[in-house]
Amino acid sequence: MDESNLTLEQVRNDLRNSSHSIESDDVIEEVNVNSFQNFVSSYQRAQSFSADRSINEETELLGRRGSLSSNVTLINKNSTVYQTIFNAINTLIGIAVLSLPYALRLSGFWLGTILLFSCYLISTQTAKILGSIIKKHPELTTYGDIAGFCGGSIAQFLITLSFVVDLTGASLIIVLLFSDTFTQIFDLPKSFFKVLIVVLVFFLSFLPLNLLSLISLTGVISTFSLLLTIGICGFITNVQPGTLIHPMKINFWPQNATGVIKSLGMFMAPYGGHPVFPEYYLDMRHPYKYSYACTVSFTVTFLIDYSIAIIGFLMYGTDVNDSIIKNLMDNSNYPKFIKMVLLVVLGILPVSKLPLFVKPILRTVMSHLNLKDTLTSNILIRLVYFGFILLLSLVVQSFGRVVAFLGAAICFTLCMTFPYYCKLVVFKDDLSSKEKGLYKMGIAIGTIGAILGTVGSVID
Repeated sequence: MDESNLTLEQVRNDLRNSSHSIESDDVIEEVNVNSFQNFVSSYQRAQSFSADRSINEETELLGRRGSLSSNVTLINKNSTVYQTIFNAINTLIGIAVLSLPYALRLSGFWLGTILLFSCYLISTQTAKILGSIIKKHPELTTYGDIAGFCGGSIAQFLITLSFVVDLTGASLIIVLLFSDTFTQIFDLPKSFFKVLIVVLVFFLSFLPLNLLSLISLTGVISTFSLLLTIGICGFITNVQPGTLIHPMKINFWPQNATGVIKSLGMFMAPYGGHPVFPEYYLDMRHPYKYSYACTVSFTVTFLIDYSIAIIGFLMYGTDVNDSIIKNLMDNSNYPKFIKMVLLVVLGILPVSKLPLFVKPILRTVMSHLNLKDTLTSNILIRLVYFGFILLLSLVVQSFGRVVAFLGAAICFTLCMTFPYYCKLVVFKDDLSSKEKGLYKMGIAIGTIGAILGTVGSVID
């Protein structure tokens, strides 16, 4: 028996032999020895985030959390602060970063820089707010729990709906990126590649979550390889467009108000990982370091996002597309191996990410419809959902438009408006009148940003 299991057994024996009653809020922290196992467990926990906390498969994956008795909960705090930072950065760095050069073009370099930096500061602060709420109310373990506590069942339903829309939109983004990329290499219609990837993910979605979480590690590598390739492209040619050696002309200020409104969601989209951060807080060995972990994670993410935004904008100037990948694939100035690298990376991303995106949605829908977990119901719900994804991908053609919509309608709400509202509800007796006024202003700005950004995402 290893040391961690021995410790757990000792705890159980002590509980049985103790004559003292244990209060309902007692928490016993299991000692972990193997740091690599802790990292994998923490990473899987982050990847398996679901809007519905009652899912059996997630409980199996996180199997170290269990009940010792009716009034004691065993919590296994796996992650060190550095493991938490690593997981958080992996969560925040996503495909939405590919639209940031286009967002800079729409808003102009200076205003775009201010907007992206503001989204970074606000998202960092509100992620810390979520941790402070759980610290005060340890019984709240997910974003949905916080929503229910602060806004009741209606708010909890709306937040769950937001999760579903967010993950559906993320799935749609990857399908569009996949089809856009492969169409430029192979002389086949986009619809062919959309059907191909949707059918493939349909079958992959039946794999157990623990296998998918391990496969998703390749997605992390692919994402960072993609960003590295973008930077390399700027130095392997000195011919415009597509070079950093002789940058293209850029606009420093917005050309029209519509462009600024449309860019709002794109700037907020890269910071939309808030629903997972309560999990990170609960999984830390030392929760008092959570604030530091948030600061480092969001700062590193901002530096990467801003670097890609500037690199892409300088390489292609006012001709930059809503996805920088389109520009790279169209550019004949690059060596042939660049396109092959992009094809490999963008072929891995859907396989590694899409099944993880859709599993929580499928479980949540089945739970709300009270469907039994049978093979027939699983097949039917997948046929309906993947058919819906395919239909959306055939109707919606713009990568940037989807990113802008998600960033505005979902991320402004989850990353700004609602956390500020929760701060007012939970800490109402601890805040000064000035602080309350500032948070109410934040709620108003977040709501306006969501409305304007959503409108901007659907207008030309």
